[in-house]
Amino acid sequence: VDIIYCCAYDRRTTLGDSTVESAWTITKISPTMSWFDKFNDITEVIVSCIRRTLCFPLYRNWELSVKVFMDTITIFQIGKRAILKCLINLKRLLQFSETQHSLNRLYIDHYCVWAQTISRNKLKMIVNGLKSIQLHKEMTGWKLSSLEKLAIRANNTGQPIDLDMLSGEEEEEKEKDN
Repeated sequence: VDIIYCCAYDRRTTLGDSTVESAWTITKISPTMSWFDKFNDITEVIVSCIRRTLCFPLYRNWELSVKVFMDTITIFQIGKRAILKCLINLKRLLQFSETQHSLNRLYIDHYCVWAQTISRNKLKMIVNGLKSIQLHKEMTGWKLSSLEKLAIRANNTGQPIDLDMLSGEEEEEKEKDN
């Protein structure tokens, strides 16, 4: 799932015309290809992808991450051919990369075979699992909402962002809730 998510990210940010940076971007965002990560459930995969999308590539944006997640669901809904097309495009990108070409043998070749043999029921399970994920900024484990408020305030006042205010802002919100 994370590899397809990364392919969807590249496709959305390059408008389908991959660049010389595409192989790097995809392998940086993919926890599987960058750190050989394994996950226990599909939510962990998506959270990891979104976190990596918010820190590594050129375009880092929550709304973009959500759109890429929706693109990922669409690719899995379309089925085997769309998945295989993504994987073959990625294989082509990686084979000409000086540093990432070995990922084809480690992952992409095997996933290409998998994509051709996956059952409709398994695809349906994956799509249902993806659709069941309710994305919200707090799931990243970062204080994105608070950081956004600080950034807006700094932009409006012209003052630099003081990250120490982040913990004070949380205490204020708790006091308001009580």
